[in-house]
Amino acid sequence: MKKKAFTLIELLVVVAIIALLIAILLPALGRARESARRAVCSSNLKQIGTGLNIYAQDNGEKFPAIPADATGTITATDVNKAAGDQSPWRNLNTADPYTDDPFDSSKNTTARTTPTVSACLWLLCRNGQATPKVFVCPSVKGKNAIEDDLKDGNTTGSPKFFSDFYTDQRAGALIAYSFQAPFSSYWTTSVKPGFTIGGDENNGAKPDCDKATTLLAGTSSANNIEANSTNHNKEGQNLMAVDASVRFVKNPFDGINQDNVYTSNVNAASQITSNPKGGVTAGYGGYKYWNSRDGGDTVLLPNSIDSAGWKMTLNQ
Repeated sequence: MKKKAFTLIELLVVVAIIALLIAILLPALGRARESARRAVCSSNLKQIGTGLNIYAQDNGEKFPAIPADATGTITATDVNKAAGDQSPWRNLNTADPYTDDPFDSSKNTTARTTPTVSACLWLLCRNGQATPKVFVCPSVKGKNAIEDDLKDGNTTGSPKFFSDFYTDQRAGALIAYSFQAPFSSYWTTSVKPGFTIGGDENNGAKPDCDKATTLLAGTSSANNIEANSTNHNKEGQNLMAVDASVRFVKNPFDGINQDNVYTSNVNAASQITSNPKGGVTAGYGGYKYWNSRDGGDTVLLPNSIDSAGWKMTLNQ
């Protein structure tokens, strides 16, 4: 008896059905993967927040920051920075690893006015409260594919011989989160409960959008999307409160007064100059200016508006 075979048309129909199913399922699988990455990102921030609070218990309730003198000047030498590829103070002196240590004010002799936010956070890695890996959001594919091997001109492989995160030429600094200015009076456990101190990186196209004029909390307008971090496809961001709790929000208006956590309430550079310790009025934020000494509200740094990136000017 002659066996019946598939005709070409039947085969094409089967292929078309399979292709259709794949087209239907792939977006769902992509969303499931992103959901899993968000969960890992939330876990990362939770670990960082816990580490910050553990650090603060032994540091007068203050989170880690490079020491400043009475005038607010940050001092540190920069003898090991390779031109154009590493953050200041990345690789400490191998002969005496504490000679140019930015965390020890007694060893520092050269004044610097561009401390990095990331160097302050490195103290958690240095003291064992966190690892470099938890500072990379798994949704940031470029940075997630690279790991800090702690071997930059040093064979010890120990975080204590370094003072900042590794910078890859392709991916930049291996840290994917932004934090409240470490030189602000709000970088402490004594702030209001629920105060945001960290979250997905402030890297949106328009983080300075102001909902007070055109937007409402909870909306998904184009402006909201452009204000969101790009870490999670602009769909929102994980934000970490002072108690280490983490929540995913769909727009950045999640501050204490529902203000924009990515920008300052200060609406002019002149206000900062004339009143560097205050000048903050009630509002929703939406301004690119920020006061690194006493911002008055959550301003997660660095931000994409600041061309200095992970560097910041102490008294901007």
